[in-house]
Amino acid sequence: MSTSNPFNIPSEETQKERNDILYLIASKMGAADALTARDLQALVRLNLHKRVPVGEEYVSERETALTISIGDSAGITAASVDEEAFLAAVGEAREGVYEATYDGAAWHREDGTPILLADYGISVTGTPAEGDHIVVTETAAKIVWQLADHDKCCASDERSVVLTSRDAVTAGSIPFSVPQLLFCFPNGLEAGRYRFALYHGAYGGGTGQDGIYEFVITQAIPAGGGLRHSTAGVYGGSTREQIAGGTITTYGAAPERAVIESGVRTTYQSSLPSTDIGTVSAHSAADIRSIPNLSQANFTERNAYGDSYYPRSCHRQWLNSDGKAVKAGDSAFSYWWTPQSVFDMPPAESVRKLAGFLHGLDPELRAVMGKATVKVAKPACDCADPSVPEYETLNDPVFALSLTEVYGESNNTIAEGSQLALWSGTTDAAKIKAASSGTAVAWHLRSCVPTVAYAARLVLATGAPSYGMANGTSGVVPGLIIKSKDEP
Repeated sequence: MSTSNPFNIPSEETQKERNDILYLIASKMGAADALTARDLQALVRLNLHKRVPVGEEYVSERETALTISIGDSAGITAASVDEEAFLAAVGEAREGVYEATYDGAAWHREDGTPILLADYGISVTGTPAEGDHIVVTETAAKIVWQLADHDKCCASDERSVVLTSRDAVTAGSIPFSVPQLLFCFPNGLEAGRYRFALYHGAYGGGTGQDGIYEFVITQAIPAGGGLRHSTAGVYGGSTREQIAGGTITTYGAAPERAVIESGVRTTYQSSLPSTDIGTVSAHSAADIRSIPNLSQANFTERNAYGDSYYPRSCHRQWLNSDGKAVKAGDSAFSYWWTPQSVFDMPPAESVRKLAGFLHGLDPELRAVMGKATVKVAKPACDCADPSVPEYETLNDPVFALSLTEVYGESNNTIAEGSQLALWSGTTDAAKIKAASSGTAVAWHLRSCVPTVAYAARLVLATGAPSYGMANGTSGVVPGLIIKSKDEP
């Protein structure tokens, strides 16, 4: 008998393993149900997860709406439900109807269990009478997950299963990024005449638009505000006339970025006195020139098409947010989007008011998700030395897939993980993803095109690799892991 454990009390790890075995036995006895998220976690902990083949599918649901009604109740006259409180109390996300009936003394669920309405986030108007009833209808969308690999996207001493969605999500709605400010003014900018320079500033880094341009604003820009130019960095740009023919729009501070002035004319250099606000370039950090205490200059390509770096993207924020939707009467700007740089512009109102991806996702799945460890190659313009490739490591619950994980290719010598077994040895056809409509769509990867500032890699509707502007609204395919160790 061990002197340090005289009663042979099992360790916490051993007890957890026994519990997992008992759970699997109990949940599957006499049943032919598909694996649940809890099953997958138990298998990972028992190191039996590799018995689940790559390609095996698991279905979860994501709540998208709750409605409440009182039918012909005689006592109560109205009812409302708090979405977050209800989902927490129910403990699941599924399409269905939940009912509560008042027996003259207490409210009861369908199975007769007495409940307190407040525990479910339900409030009523009026005094309940016997026979009153409440119906909460939950609308949910099904997400089909495919087991993509084992023991990936985690530390070397951990085990995991990697799940990726069978279909693309957000197609046609959430952009990878939003076209950014060309200049930001941390301390604001007074009304007056100003000038800026382009140096290798045309799309792709061309010099045909290089020169000094002037403009006049009649209204001051507040601290944190900035400006955008309608043609700087735009595809096909090659002449000064294109810049001079464009216009400037000035904006207030983030996150709202309210328009202050629009249609401000730009003229090619003149002899009139003006104040210099800096120099901008297509994608060369060495050619950018900000003015201390006055301006911060951005890349013209990001002015036109947004930022191609996934860690600052709309997709990363949305995938990892459980923020609720902004509903009528709610003054919140967004519950999932916040600026990630001083140049960020907000997504369209209809987009920023959406709920985050994690909001309403099945609580059973969320309870067993771990934080994945993934690499992201940086655009050269964001590297300390543009000639030396760099990457960033992220630890997120949900991640967009990489060029390496899907196609097995490095991104500018950076391996962003390793190819997932789901796609190993497959043709482009295996990478085709459909939207909720069933139509094949293009979908964004988290990988940038490192040589420029604006381009994010994507998978075409044909399954072939390609790239597109960062402001595109191609879909995204979420990935997540269930791993052996609980998150703290």
